[in-house]
Amino acid sequence: MKKFTKEQEKIIKQFYDSISEEKKKPYLGLNYLQLGPGSKEYICNLFECDIEFLLQAIKELENLDDYNL
Repeated sequence: MKKFTKEQEKIIKQFYDSISEEKKKPYLGLNYLQLGPGSKEYICNLFECDIEFLLQAIKELENLDDYNL
């Protein structure tokens, strides 16, 4: 499994904390797509979210029409 560097983690976490709640799901989903299989637990720990939230983010990302991006 790929991981971000500590510096990348710091930057993406700061960005995640600054965006609106409605944009957090697609952001999590995109990070999962970038890191790939095996990264769910890592992403949940990094962004302090539960697995159900991440799974929903991944599913909803498949249909971008659900978002007001």
